[in-house]
Amino acid sequence: MNSDLSDLAIDDPTDSGPTSYGVPEAAPAPRQPNARRTARLARVANTRTASRLLAEMPKMRNLPLQTAIVRHYEHYRSVEETVLELYYANLSLWNIEWVTHTLWGDAVSVADVVDLKERIARRITAWRNLRIQDDYPVVYIESSWLKGRIKSDGKQATVIIAIGQTESGDRHVLGVGEGAIDEDSAEVFLRHLKARGLSGVRLVIGEPGSPLRNRVRKVFPQAAYQGCVTTLAAQALHWLPSRHLCEAKDRLGEIHSARDRETARRRADELIAEWRRNRVDEAADFLAERVDETLTYFDFPRARWRQLRTNDCLRGILRRMRERARVVGGFCDGESAVLLAAAGLRRLMRSDWSIR
Repeated sequence: MNSDLSDLAIDDPTDSGPTSYGVPEAAPAPRQPNARRTARLARVANTRTASRLLAEMPKMRNLPLQTAIVRHYEHYRSVEETVLELYYANLSLWNIEWVTHTLWGDAVSVADVVDLKERIARRITAWRNLRIQDDYPVVYIESSWLKGRIKSDGKQATVIIAIGQTESGDRHVLGVGEGAIDEDSAEVFLRHLKARGLSGVRLVIGEPGSPLRNRVRKVFPQAAYQGCVTTLAAQALHWLPSRHLCEAKDRLGEIHSARDRETARRRADELIAEWRRNRVDEAADFLAERVDETLTYFDFPRARWRQLRTNDCLRGILRRMRERARVVGGFCDGESAVLLAAAGLRRLMRSDWSIR
């Protein structure tokens, strides 16, 4: 085994640079001029470490093929995520040594993976408890279930994450915890953020009609609540018959494309009255109950409306979290799921995501 792996030290959790723990990050092979592509070959791999992979691999005339599994880890995994997956998935010795040797050029034993996991867990825990220094007037909060159950009680593993946006528009991960927004753990999570120094919150964006709204009022009384317009439209369409879906999508879009709150409210009232005439009372009642909290963004500068009316910026993050949890299959406890999710968020913070 590489000597750098046996003498690891805990890195500073405030460091935003690469966290390799002595393991070199895998980098794509440099493009060579004589690598002439002749065809594309379809490859399907059913593996324990990367689930089912379907990829079209280029057939090079003078270079060996790189398998889909290696590409999967190189481009979508950091060292932290890879080590945690290897540990939580309970892989065999042969699989662990094969994956680590392929990625880093040196096989890592099971004992070393356990040691790396403990060090990574301590670093991630310290990162989750860092003091929040800046003011974040806008906070996005969302929770999601993961594709894996907790082995101790059989419940679905769920995580809740919060992302803050500064006055300049930069986004940062504020925290990640265990639980869902419709549970008491959401209020505990909010109080944890406040205890770490979160201040200056003027708007919290979450699910429409969620109990999170009342919990936000308890912890941040000065903050307004904005329901996600994308979620509102999806939930409203659920109550409609298929013959009304196309027109309803356009009408719902017209509500939140209005120039002011009064126009949006008038269009919503017209749509509600039309649905009642068509005897779609469930959809009309749903929209009448929740449309007001999706119009809060009109109280903020017009240039920010598109960013403030939805929490779509979290959907891609949560989707990648579910994919990573599916590789593991099951977690020994809820904290394990949070560690894996936090590892992915730390990798995200080291990219250019925050300024895009």
